Amino acid sequence: MAATIDADVVAGYIKLANLEGLQKFAAPSFDWRQPLSEQNLPALVLVLNEGLVHEREKRANLLKITNWLLKAGADPRDKISQSKDGRWNLWKRSNKDQTQIGVDYAGHSAVSYAFAWLGQLQLGKGGVDWPTERKYVEDLVGLFAGTTAAKNPRAADVTVPQTTLDLWESIRHRTSSHNVIFDTSDGEVSAHDHVLAVASPVLQAMLESAMKEGTSRRIQVKDSSASAVSLFLDLLYTSSTRADPDHETMLVALDLAHRWQVHGVVATLCVALRDVIDAKSFVAIAESAALKGLETLQRACASFGSNNKQVQAMLKRGGLPVSVRKLLGQPERESGEEREPKKRRLFRLIQAARVASRTSAVRATALALTAGSASLLKKPAYAPASCQGEKPWEQLRAALPDSEPGLTGELAFCASMAGTIDADVVHGFITLGDLEGLRAFAPLNFDWSQPLGEDQVPALIRFVDSRALCESAAQQSDNLKMVEWLLTVGADPQQRVRDDFGMAFTFGKRSNPEETEIRVKCRGQSAISLAFAWLREMKKCKGNANWTKPEQYLKQLISLFSRSSSQQSLRSTDVAVPQSIVDLWECMRDLTASHNVIFESSDGEVAANEHILRVASPVLKAMLESAMTEGTSRRIQVKDSPSSGISLFLDVLYTSSTREDPDHKTLLAALDLAHRWQVHSVVQILCTALHSMIDANSFVAIAEAAALKGLETLVRACASFGSTDEHVQAMLQKGDLPVAVRKLLGKPEHQSSEQQDTKKRRRFRSS
Repeated sequence: MAATIDADVVAGYIKLANLEGLQKFAAPSFDWRQPLSEQNLPALVLVLNEGLVHEREKRANLLKITNWLLKAGADPRDKISQSKDGRWNLWKRSNKDQTQIGVDYAGHSAVSYAFAWLGQLQLGKGGVDWPTERKYVEDLVGLFAGTTAAKNPRAADVTVPQTTLDLWESIRHRTSSHNVIFDTSDGEVSAHDHVLAVASPVLQAMLESAMKEGTSRRIQVKDSSASAVSLFLDLLYTSSTRADPDHETMLVALDLAHRWQVHGVVATLCVALRDVIDAKSFVAIAESAALKGLETLQRACASFGSNNKQVQAMLKRGGLPVSVRKLLGQPERESGEEREPKKRRLFRLIQAARVASRTSAVRATALALTAGSASLLKKPAYAPASCQGEKPWEQLRAALPDSEPGLTGELAFCASMAGTIDADVVHGFITLGDLEGLRAFAPLNFDWSQPLGEDQVPALIRFVDSRALCESAAQQSDNLKMVEWLLTVGADPQQRVRDDFGMAFTFGKRSNPEETEIRVKCRGQSAISLAFAWLREMKKCKGNANWTKPEQYLKQLISLFSRSSSQQSLRSTDVAVPQSIVDLWECMRDLTASHNVIFESSDGEVAANEHILRVASPVLKAMLESAMTEGTSRRIQVKDSPSSGISLFLDVLYTSSTREDPDHKTLLAALDLAHRWQVHSVVQILCTALHSMIDANSFVAIAEAAALKGLETLVRACASFGSTDEHVQAMLQKGDLPVAVRKLLGKPEHQSSEQQDTKKRRRFRSS
């Protein structure tokens, strides 16, 4: 009853657009996923509806309320049930029949509902324009995008090549280089003192002090198991683990990370624990979250506990700890307990029995999905292992028992609806040119091969249509950034428009449209073929039109498209890790106290850690473990390379990134070292970086290095650039290119005149 009253109060203040009252009366543990008002709608959908029918001043207050709701925990991705009836309508009072528009609720999230409204408002039904309503909905979408991206655990992640993660993991398990021991309740676990000191101010204080831990290099954690300490270290080094820990092990690791102030590991474990909350683990996770003040985990526990029957039964029986009762918005004691306090009982502990759920994992997943929670499929706590592949809907349907025919049919309908709504959201953000929103809302497993929008065309077609060519330089620059991101997540520039598509794009000068109009048919075209088709038409200079700016934009697009195919294999092995992990390894890169190998360059010295060098490079390992000068002196001569090239090589080796802004010469110097020392992951990363720097000035140097080292992807990129660049073609005609570059461009090693006047062979005779 209390929860219902709270929901009514929240809905009332939203309808009044009263933020102050909402902040005062909404409980900290309020479940923002529950439906509000007599219409049973999520809070953010209710805000959108109210703004559509109220005046400007109230809309401004509703935008402030939206901003607060997003920070308080309301999620614009939460979906309304597919079985929800009803719709919200809007019309002009002067002509309701001709101007009425509306959107059904079923299956929508707040963000997809907003995009559906934008589509309706743009129809102009009955000749009516809705400018202020459109502006309000667009402002809401902007808030959804910004705030969701900020609180999304994935949004703070960065991608690194799998090989970089493998390097960190190898260092984690290289026990011969460990010099700190954790004494646990059931064994010893070891680690590197430098890594611990960089990651944790508490451990740094221990290890650098005159205390027992500092002198013995042994840290006592007898209240923790070896598996928990190992999990903590796995996450510290790599943000991942090969173990399969239960919630109890994760909670112990969380306690260590919180105790030692390793905030990155705390955040990682909070996300992991949030996904394993169930009736059995709830009390332990909720109590830990409440006592440590972990806000995101508290909200997840409050949401689960307020809707779970077993938790509510324990709450009524008084079987929950005080901190968990408070988290669920209840007083520390029942009212009866306050009037008749229980006698104090000494030295005895009464433990409440825990009831495990017997619901089938498959059935639980199916029921969750019919409520619109497709994201649960990615959570092992909800879906069986067989239902977590590339096509979880199909796998789940196959796993359902024959006794559930009705559920199977409903599940199929949910799958199709969820896919359609996700596609509408993606198309909406692409149309708005909002990359931040697209990053936040595009599902990780989104199928980029599906057509988008009313016209049902591939995602990248939007960037080569007539409208894109007319946009300002700033908008086109934003387009290029979005295209670059779309290519990284799987959009294919070679995906074609369907053959029965009848539309054609037209483009002309506004000053003289009839004389300058050019036309390109879309049927069967891909994004890259459309770009080339536009360039061909522009070269005809119809009506003496100058197309310099759109030509430049199209060439930049083509450059991005051509890079995507050669980089696809590299991107497919990238993994997402928290920024804190990259920051840790960057600190290790800069921690000179841990360096014990010196590279002597042409203009100075650069230092590094020998253990990382040994793990990464078989050549450097052989040097450092041999009786050669390098092995005994720990000094490696690289007098043919500048210190900037060596530093860049080490930056990329440690973190796959750098804070410097190297030119192509420095990149080539680092590439030469990586190739020489057989560090293939660094070679791949530098090839990708050089790929984007190919121009008329850098072409010869990059192409020659690529050809001589046999770097196939870079060779193809150089060949593509050189065959179309006028400056390179001029050098080719004059014979100014090195032999390796001539061959790369498909030309003979010598000019024809040189072949006719070949040098005489000189023979050496034995005496």
